[in-house]
Amino acid sequence: MGRPRVAVLFLPDLAGGGAERVMLHVARLLEAHGGRVVLALGRNEGPLAPLVPEGIEVHELAPDKGVGVRFGLACVRQLGRLLKVLRPAAVLSTLVGGNVATFAAARKAGVRVVLREASVYADMAGRPRSWLARAVYPRADALIAVAPPVADDLVRHCRVPRERIRVIPNPVDARAIRVAAEDDGGPDASAGEVPTVVAAGRLVPVKGFASLVRAVGRLRRARDLRLAILGEGPLRGELERLGRQELGDGGLLLPGWVPNPYRWYREAAAVVSTSRWEGCPNVLIEAAVVGARTVAYRRRDTEWLASLGVPVELVPMGDEEALAAAVDRAMSEPRPPGCRPLPGIFEPEAVACRYAEVLWG
Repeated sequence: MGRPRVAVLFLPDLAGGGAERVMLHVARLLEAHGGRVVLALGRNEGPLAPLVPEGIEVHELAPDKGVGVRFGLACVRQLGRLLKVLRPAAVLSTLVGGNVATFAAARKAGVRVVLREASVYADMAGRPRSWLARAVYPRADALIAVAPPVADDLVRHCRVPRERIRVIPNPVDARAIRVAAEDDGGPDASAGEVPTVVAAGRLVPVKGFASLVRAVGRLRRARDLRLAILGEGPLRGELERLGRQELGDGGLLLPGWVPNPYRWYREAAAVVSTSRWEGCPNVLIEAAVVGARTVAYRRRDTEWLASLGVPVELVPMGDEEALAAAVDRAMSEPRPPGCRPLPGIFEPEAVACRYAEVLWG
């Protein structure tokens, strides 16, 4: 047999974000697709460490190099050395900071570079990473956009040639999600038997969780319910204070990063997304897989999901009264029977084939 196809996937660490989780899923899919995947990590640490696929080769690049510029430069240097040794068909990364580091290392090593962008341009506009993206992205060998709105922004704002972009949504393993949703271990939204509205994501301003707290506060005046936000981040203290003000004691649950959010989605009175912008909103897709009723602010990504047939009620961006009314309707409606099948573009095998085509040709 000939030498297997090789791809290196770079991540700064294994923080509990959606991008990191998707990259680990892609690594597993590519291995199953007949290739050799090497995972290059700036630091081999973070809540997603237990999810690294068994058998995947892992290299830790800069475990003791602090943070910031020093850490980034160490990653570039060590990743470049690794690429020169392995000579992979391509190196893949995600997130702007990781993409810039990977581009620098790959160019020095003479290796083909594929960059994945998971958010619309508004997520970086006016910040240094927008300048970095505009400088680096047009020079990459290929870019993967997780949804059509992301691809449109790469063309419009970063001046990437359309023919160099491939739209590949995040893989969603519906069968595995449904199995995990039935797992009886640990707490979930049914604990205490109080109807629970669920949201998930990093506790950062772009997720709009303060808006959701206020909207649920409107409902709590007339309904017995609570709100659970799954995730961790710098706004925890601010959200705790707002939760006490709007929802009273016990009205807001902040359980932190949750390894199995699907049990929460399954039992939720409604699953809600209030982000100002997203790329491919996995929370809504995964919630639909387990039959949850979903509500979201109208954005280009949620309009795209709705156009594919993913069931979600959309309300005007920032309209907390409309959001509260939509959540109230979702809670009042009977749960849909069974689980609606997802569009085929999210099927793991379809996603694996498209990644393999971009990385290995």
